[in-house]
Amino acid sequence: WLKHSPFFLIGFNSAAMAQVEATASPAVLLAAYLRASSGLAGGTSKGTENKEGTVAVSDREVAVALLLQSYIRTGGAEAAKHQKDHGDRNSATTAGSQTSEAAEVLDDSDPDWVTATKQTLGTIVNTPVMNTASLSKPTVTFLRDVFQAVAQETQCGAGLFVAEEIAAVTEECNAEIKRTFLHKLVDFVVSVTETELDFPVNDFLAGKCDKQANILMQRLHVAATEEAAKTRWSAGVKLACANNEVRTKDDQITTLKTEVAATQAEVAEGGCARPKSPAGSAINAVRALAEEKQADGS
Repeated sequence: WLKHSPFFLIGFNSAAMAQVEATASPAVLLAAYLRASSGLAGGTSKGTENKEGTVAVSDREVAVALLLQSYIRTGGAEAAKHQKDHGDRNSATTAGSQTSEAAEVLDDSDPDWVTATKQTLGTIVNTPVMNTASLSKPTVTFLRDVFQAVAQETQCGAGLFVAEEIAAVTEECNAEIKRTFLHKLVDFVVSVTETELDFPVNDFLAGKCDKQANILMQRLHVAATEEAAKTRWSAGVKLACANNEVRTKDDQITTLKTEVAATQAEVAEGGCARPKSPAGSAINAVRALAEEKQADGS
């Protein structure tokens, strides 16, 4: 109880109290309080002898006694004030430490676009680590982790992906899953920030466009922090998801057209009558998808 009472959260600077907080168990603290209180009440100084022998009252025991007595007399009000002040000092120290840590990761040899990412998105993302190595060659899983960190910290992009979509994005997953993730992320950021962004997805997946990936992350910081952008989060999610559905239908149409062309080539080469299937069904499927796209305005 003594060890976890508000009294021990006051944060006095004395060496004696630092020793108490760091080493003493509740039993030792209680014994120290009783011993020191007895010695002080009886007018006995530290290390002097009385009829019962030597009363070895240490500096930390005196500190324990005096501070506990003060805490009891004031009903804890003064201690609570000290506790709050100490908490404020701790917060300021923590903030300063975080700023210092952010400054430490900056490197004069970094490209400008890496430095810009550290100074923007690096202020709200702690994991993954925004170091030079990761930012100089970002991967699709790094962008996934960055997006998740931003969404968790700010709620920016909430609803853009379902859990299964995020979990499916790995370095080993197929290219289509990676493309879908990147397209939706880019569409969301562009919509929310109302800016243009040249981000060739296929080139990025081929190991290029590292600068463009950093610009994407910098724009994500804008999307997550600027008040005007925050008002467009919901619309941005809807637009990105709608665009993804259109791309999916376009891919299906492209696939079906390829099947039609291949079947027609086979028919022409064989000189036989054109079969109703699979080319016929593919054509009908293309028409159905086209009509569906026209109907929903896409």
